[in-house]
Amino acid sequence: MNGFKTVRQRGIASFTERKSVFTGFIAPILDEKEALAFIREISARNDTATHNVFAYIDRGGGAVRCSDAGEPKGTAGMPVLEVLKREELFGVVCVVSRWFGGILLGAGGLVRAYAHCAKLAVDEAGVEILYPWRKLAFSVSYALYERILYDLPRMGVEIVHTSFAERIKMAVSVREDKADEFLWYLTEISAGSITAEG
Repeated sequence: MNGFKTVRQRGIASFTERKSVFTGFIAPILDEKEALAFIREISARNDTATHNVFAYIDRGGGAVRCSDAGEPKGTAGMPVLEVLKREELFGVVCVVSRWFGGILLGAGGLVRAYAHCAKLAVDEAGVEILYPWRKLAFSVSYALYERILYDLPRMGVEIVHTSFAERIKMAVSVREDKADEFLWYLTEISAGSITAEG
């Protein structure tokens, strides 16, 4: 699997449209459980808001949900979700809280306002690409250890654990899309004597 886009961190962004205040809250998540916890947290914090609209997409794209939270159907949650989709984000949740200012915005105005607020929150949080990582374990001779240790940073491999005995046991973490290349490297450098597990 290649990397996927998500927001870098939590973000908050606000704007006012015809006296209604819209504030977007966005966060990276691992799964639907984290999304629901974030929605509860923001909704409780903003319990004076007229509406707490939300949308989320989990990391695998299997859980995709949105809610209009009392706004006319299709005018709030769906526009927020469409922003997340258009930005090609996964593992993200967005809540847009609205404090009604007394002036009706109409269906088109609501769609534009909720989408705009979600986009502001995405921009505030920033976007990054995350890659799945794979853990590998192997043992290496003392003769090859220094060479491998020198090459690991160049290949983007991170050492998780090392123990020294008759042979050196190493546990490393490597990006999934680079794992085959790293396994080939271990085979080449050791003439096939290193077998990695994981």
